[in-house]
Amino acid sequence: MDDNFNFDVRSAEANGYPFPRALLSAEFMQSFNRSFNDNFRRESAKRGDTNDLWRHIRMATVQNDKLMVTTRAL
Repeated sequence: MDDNFNFDVRSAEANGYPFPRALLSAEFMQSFNRSFNDNFRRESAKRGDTNDLWRHIRMATVQNDKLMVTTRAL
């Protein structure tokens, strides 16, 4: 089981302007994922009760501006 978030951003925009595709390179995404996971683990360690919630999450994706969460059976 992989306990990391793995973002695969294909497009992004801010204030209605698209990000240049070059900013979403594999190297950037690898760095972003590592930083996000390190900070998420650090903050989660401060709040022991949040770990129960995340044990139930199998996958989360964004589809048509909606967050889709798939849970796992425990």
